[in-house]
Amino acid sequence: MDPKRRPHLAPAGTRVLLFIAIGAIGVSCAQYTILSRDSGAGGESTLGGSGGALGDASPHEVPVDTGPSDVGQDGPSSADTGSEVGCVARGAEDCFNGLDDDCNGHSDCDDPACSPVSACVPSAPGFDMGTVVAPSAICPFRYSNPAVILGKDLDSSGVCTGCSCALQSMTCSLQLFNTGSGCDQASLLGTYSATLDVSTSTVASPCSAAAIAANEGWRTGALSATGVCSGQGTPTLSRAAAFLTQTTFCGTQLLGNGCPGGNVCVPVKTSRNCIRAVGSASCPSGYSPEGVIGGWYTGIADQRTCGVTCSCGPSQGGVCGPMTRLLLNPSTCGVLGSYGLPQNDSFCPSTSPKSTVVTGSISFDTFSAIRPTCGQPTNQIIGSVSPMGPQTLCCSN
Repeated sequence: MDPKRRPHLAPAGTRVLLFIAIGAIGVSCAQYTILSRDSGAGGESTLGGSGGALGDASPHEVPVDTGPSDVGQDGPSSADTGSEVGCVARGAEDCFNGLDDDCNGHSDCDDPACSPVSACVPSAPGFDMGTVVAPSAICPFRYSNPAVILGKDLDSSGVCTGCSCALQSMTCSLQLFNTGSGCDQASLLGTYSATLDVSTSTVASPCSAAAIAANEGWRTGALSATGVCSGQGTPTLSRAAAFLTQTTFCGTQLLGNGCPGGNVCVPVKTSRNCIRAVGSASCPSGYSPEGVIGGWYTGIADQRTCGVTCSCGPSQGGVCGPMTRLLLNPSTCGVLGSYGLPQNDSFCPSTSPKSTVVTGSISFDTFSAIRPTCGQPTNQIIGSVSPMGPQTLCCSN
């Protein structure tokens, strides 16, 4: 070889350093590709949102997408697809990050590789994108953020229960009237009473005063029965307020592009395409309201109560047995005269000798008496109940 045309070679030491530098550049490129795959989107947030006064929506858990992408295959190279110059391949198409991950010139729903896992639906600015399932069902894959139980048609038909009424005592009363007038309230001189304790079956006959003028005389009215009832038990609301209709809204935050104008790329699902907004809002194009706008709610404020103790209505009926003793005395409850009064006597039937009466007492036949019956418990619901957390739910036509 002509010495003048011999190629110039760098010294041996220089050539070794050059090879090492080229190898380091190759390693750096390999590391960059691996980090790009590890950082791809596709993971899903855990359950969010709450069902309110109705309960936590946390049972609606779904599998978490932990893979780096939605399509488990390598995308074609930019040389095969004519991708834009400068596109850096990140691995398989993510489908929901708005990027052309595999550099094939298509991103998200526009990439054929995303067809099995994504779909275009009408966009709804200001609304959560999602779907609805039965309250006991699990949200679809990639649809649990947020998961909110919604209800409508409030039922507040509960009543007060848990109370009963029992007769505690029976009182028979006898009125004395002035014979100079009639048996009316204007001529009423006094009232004597005897009380039967139903728990011990004993009759108390206390002395009481009557203002009967000397030498005027008196008449007796008919015995009248009254009862004293007490409430027993604990007042309880039979049922809490509840929604007659419930559903679970399952939301998604995985929103991509690659769709025609006015649409957004979301994960595929077998259930209906629905959107949700807080309060009252008009459904956007492509969606219709489910029920009344703002008519869905997240909870119930039930402040109703039946009170602390059981209450009873007045006693009814009851007949006193024949009066066995009427004791009248000018100063004490000693015997001045004893007058019997048949049970079926009419009002104001008996008259007495003219005498001055100041105190007296009565007794009646408890064996032939008919005890009054207690009225029904009177506990009524107090307080208010109302739905809370109004929501608007719209679904695609």
